[in-house]
Amino acid sequence: MLHAPVTPRTIPQGWSGTDLAADSSWRLPLTIAHISELEKALANAKSKVSKYADLTKSDFPLGRSLAGLVDRIRTELTVGRGVVLLSGFPVRRFSEGDLCLCYWGLCIHLGTCVSQDGQAALLAKVEERGIKQATLTRAYGTRRVHALHVDLSDVIGLLCVRQASSNPISSFASAIAVYNEFAFKHPEWLPRLQEGFHWDRYGEQAAWEAPTSSHPIPVFERRDGRFSSRFNRNWIKAAAVRRNSPLTDSENAMLDFFEATAQRYAFTFELAEGDAYFANNLCALHGRAGYEEDTGESLGRGRLLLRSWINLPELRPSPDRSAVHYGLIDYGNLGWTAGELAVGKNLSAGHQRVFCE
Repeated sequence: MLHAPVTPRTIPQGWSGTDLAADSSWRLPLTIAHISELEKALANAKSKVSKYADLTKSDFPLGRSLAGLVDRIRTELTVGRGVVLLSGFPVRRFSEGDLCLCYWGLCIHLGTCVSQDGQAALLAKVEERGIKQATLTRAYGTRRVHALHVDLSDVIGLLCVRQASSNPISSFASAIAVYNEFAFKHPEWLPRLQEGFHWDRYGEQAAWEAPTSSHPIPVFERRDGRFSSRFNRNWIKAAAVRRNSPLTDSENAMLDFFEATAQRYAFTFELAEGDAYFANNLCALHGRAGYEEDTGESLGRGRLLLRSWINLPELRPSPDRSAVHYGLIDYGNLGWTAGELAVGKNLSAGHQRVFCE
């Protein structure tokens, strides 16, 4: 059971916003050597494939500097702060197609990239789509506020290709810091949070699958001395509506306390053009402020980010990896690798996902 604080907040993944501001080790600028090797890898990739989804690691060979950068990212995600911010990605130097090849090439060296939505997107374009916010509608990319949350894969990656003119503030928060506050102030709520909540599937499940997660997903859990957390209030709230099982006043109070604490301990920053961040969804939350209509949207030059979902088996142990760790993306067109999509495994029942290659 979870009762006492996991650790003091001075450990790498239990930081506050003040801690993150004081330690820049999680910020990794791309050097001239990185960019030179990126261009060489891109040239090799273009000689082998025309679509980023067909790219393999051997098609995108990393030089010594890039290989070291990927190792550093993986280390920061697994035993470091759990967040990484790259800067200086040469987004204006490449066409959109070449940019997808470069970003995808880095991501597949980091871990196993999987599909993210009902259209089986492997690199999702995060941009304004004119979708209205609704309880049972998934609407990533809208201009509305995105409260601190996690995505469904082990790691989320976001590359800023173009930022909105108002440059909305982004934020990170440590789930360990949030848990510790529960342990100090509301330990009586921890058993219910460890029990977890069902998450909605926003209608993206296959015809033969349930509309919500098969099992409750723990907000907090600990195994083999390692702490993990999963929190996305929108997905929890939608599942409660879908299942006609409204959250109680006490449960809403718990979720309110989680969000308020995460915001209080958050680190805020500007995500600039050419920045890319990666966040460990099992210990770090991410979010973004809302923003006004971008002046470039009518010309097709509004805010644009490329998002990847990456699985890394070494991030955390889990009591039930199939139901809890990967059960969140085990439905519909979500959670498939590029190779599995190429042979149509997502089109019929009975196929098991690889999750990690």
